Order: sequence, then structure tokens, then C-alpha cells
Amino acid sequence: MAKIKLGAFVVGARGTIGGVTFSQNSSGVYAKAYRSPTRQRTTAQQIQRASMSISANEWAKMTFAEINAWNTFAASIAPAEIDPFGDPYRITGYAWFSRSTAFRALTGLAPLIAAPIVYNVNVTAFTSMTIRSTASGLNSQYAYPAGTYDATKFLYIKAIKRNTTGPVSSTVSMQNFIVDDNPPATQVFFQSELEAAFGEINVGQSMLFRIYVLDPDGYLSAPRAVKRIVV
Repeated sequence: MAKIKLGAFVVGARGTIGGVTFSQNSSGVYAKAYRSPTRQRTTAQQIQRASMSISANEWAKMTFAEINAWNTFAASIAPAEIDPFGDPYRITGYAWFSRSTAFRALTGLAPLIAAPIVYNVNVTAFTSMTIRSTASGLNSQYAYPAGTYDATKFLYIKAIKRNTTGPVSSTVSMQNFIVDDNPPATQVFFQSELEAAFGEINVGQSMLFRIYVLDPDGYLSAPRAVKRIVV
């Protein structure tokens, strides 16, 4: 469904309607024919889909106090979401619980029944990232200062592969492709995960990453955006 923002005139549109997708880049609003995306079936995505029914079942068993605590977290502790027009809005306590359950499932943790009482908004630390082509036979890697992640602070990365080098919208849909529940002290290698998610990686392609700390309560830190050209 397309979202349309109205003023004296139509001032913005996002989403798909009648086979046409509306979006925006640095040049302004544009429209293009809709093309159905390929349905990825990675292990992480299968886990997240299964967690949806778990969330519904666990929520139905909660007490009024437990539900009220999640609603309070959503309304006043967790940060607001940002819609496609850049405007803030808040999701429900159930939506936050479902998100928490999905992220915790990725690291093998059971649903968190007691709502969090704080929110970690720190941007993850970053030292360097090198992205290698499939043909090179080398390993892509992300390096970070010691202590960035540990057994209770998980590494979580979203990414997108592009064949162009132009600007990328802040709301572009990115694919979850790596979660590490106890990464090594200063770096992780992920060539196999990268190719499993995006296929062959070629020299000159552009990769955009958003790197997070995944809190054990089941939410993400603010992202660090990193763009790299494949070498």
C-alpha cells in the first residue's frame, strides 16, 4: 500500500499502488514500475518468521501488569520510529515485544516477558571494513575495538548490494545477513555469509552496511552506516 502525505498539494508518496512504486532520493520524489522482490529464505529469516507465532502465544499469556510494562516501554522509553517521510511515530507494546522476540530468537534466547526499563542508543564502534570479490578468494572483514561485543552484546548487520554508486535513501530496505552472538575480540570475517545472502560479489559493486549492537533485551542500538566498494 502506498502512503501519501497531503498538504495544500500532494507533498510526498511512498510505497506501491496500482503497480507503481513511489520513493525519493536526493533528486526528489520518483515513481517506477513495481517488481516483486525475490523471496529470500535464509536461516535468520526463517527464525524470525517462526517467532511471530511465538510472540502471539506468549503475549496472550501475559498478565495485565506485564502488558502494561511493554506499553510503557513503547510509549516513553524506547525511541520513536521514523516513517518514510522522516516523521516520528510510535509502535505499540506488542510490536516491540514481537521485535524483541524475533531478535532474541536469532541468538537462541527465549522471549523476554519482562519489558526492558532502559534503551541502549549507543552507535557501535568501528575500525575498518574491507569487502572482497568472489573471484579474489579472499575474505571480507569488519574490524572493531576490543570490548565492542561480548557474550551479552551481539553483532548484527544489515546490508544491500548495488551496481551503482549514486546516493542511497535513508529508508532503503536492507537485508539482515549476519548475527554473531559472541564474536572474536577485534574482527569478524563474513565472505561466506555475504555470498549466501547476495550471490556473487564483483569488483566495482557498491555495498552499504548498517552495523548494530544487538542488546540481549531484543532491540538494536542506533546504526553505524558504512559504504564500501568491492575490491
